[in-house]
Amino acid sequence: MTVSRCLSSYAMSELLSWRNPQGSEEEWLTTAHQAQTIAPPLKKIIYTELGLLVLAVAALVEIVADSLFIFLSGLYCVVSTEPFKFFMEQLQSSRFTLFWAVANALISNFTTNHLLTHESSARDFIGYIITPLSRSVDKQYVIDQDIRLRNIDHGKNFILSEVLEETFKQVDETTISRLKQHDYQLREFVIRKAMYIYIAGSKKDAEIPAFFTSITRESIARERLKLAQYPKDELEAFKTALMRPESTALYLKGRILRHDEKSIYNAGSNESRIRILGPESLFSRSFRKACDSIL
Repeated sequence: MTVSRCLSSYAMSELLSWRNPQGSEEEWLTTAHQAQTIAPPLKKIIYTELGLLVLAVAALVEIVADSLFIFLSGLYCVVSTEPFKFFMEQLQSSRFTLFWAVANALISNFTTNHLLTHESSARDFIGYIITPLSRSVDKQYVIDQDIRLRNIDHGKNFILSEVLEETFKQVDETTISRLKQHDYQLREFVIRKAMYIYIAGSKKDAEIPAFFTSITRESIARERLKLAQYPKDELEAFKTALMRPESTALYLKGRILRHDEKSIYNAGSNESRIRILGPESLFSRSFRKACDSIL
């Protein structure tokens, strides 16, 4: 279940993510102790203060508008109650955002290095003090967020122990520099290598983890079924090719790979490429954290 948020709530998330040295809470909650030692620049604190005042006014305007729409949608309830419910949720969101903006402007912006950036996270936190502000949907969001963070951490540890440690232990300075920059091509190689490990490598019989997207997990399961027909000698050669950090797996032994030879490396690509390698996928975030951990 999701609850709609007002426009000023979304704007608040963007503002606070920009203000925080490490962005939204999902980027720093797993290392909250270390994160709180990193302070935002004074310039960002000042700009955020101005932004919070603007958002407080915007939330107040939304409160007035939502109250009017609630009255009008109440007249429409004989036909449908959906508009009334929607604007009630909008009113709840705008009222909380006003409180959220004022509290941050008066206290938290000056005293806390990292601020919670999502309305449900903020509601759940404040709900420990002011119980009515926390709703069941907010608690569920925090639970789901904790699961996502655990999956990201699992992916980071897997990348460090199964991919980066062996594959990149004897690389040149150029590759190290690209890792520092979270290079897209290396990220693509790492996810393909990770997929290979779960398709035909050391974890071919293990449960496919949730740090892969659903479409990637489907691709891995599909390629596992094909593996029985895959020639063993070519599979070993393919594994050798994948061990090269700069490998694109487009060539093997000086010739273009056959379609079936490329299937493991390219499993789930094409139209699903963005969903597998998108910057906000759990695996991509695991990759960034893994690179930051070894450098």
